[in-house]
Amino acid sequence: AELSQTLTGAGRLQLSEAKVVNLNVLQEVFRRLSILPGLVERLQARLPESSQPKLTARDTVFEPIALSVTAKDGALHFQELRLTTDSFAMTGAGSVGFDGTLVSHPLLRIEPALSAAIIRSVEELQALTNTAGELEFPVVLQGRLPRVAVLPDLEYIAKRVLLKKTEELLTDFLKKALEPEGATN
Repeated sequence: AELSQTLTGAGRLQLSEAKVVNLNVLQEVFRRLSILPGLVERLQARLPESSQPKLTARDTVFEPIALSVTAKDGALHFQELRLTTDSFAMTGAGSVGFDGTLVSHPLLRIEPALSAAIIRSVEELQALTNTAGELEFPVVLQGRLPRVAVLPDLEYIAKRVLLKKTEELLTDFLKKALEPEGATN
């Protein structure tokens, strides 16, 4: 334990067949979006059959991972994390302690086709899209390996969804207020 606290160095970590067993990251993220009641149920009921396996698979399989790490203070620290699957990517920084404790705050981006299917199923999520049409929001990865929790940043998501709804309501109000009297649509 003492040695791990004094160990320092830098290197490159490569994983060719990375998989998180018994955790579907996308399913977990949407399950934890409690600010939108019934979200997972709506997704499962409305998502096209071709997209269903992405939310029902048992494991999350990543494309090969290569990242630079620095060892210090009893942990491996990484600045340019990029985890990619066939349906999403997470980019960010974080650390893994020599005791297995993981802490990371990446940005999750869901590929455009799946994002569009999800938004058709749950329109409120449109507020979370970027200019490329990807659902995009911060998440937190935390826990002790192999038990890792994937937590969406609910404060960020709530602000974006509320801001979008407020914009829509104000736009509708202004259209009605500026509409000439007696005009019909």
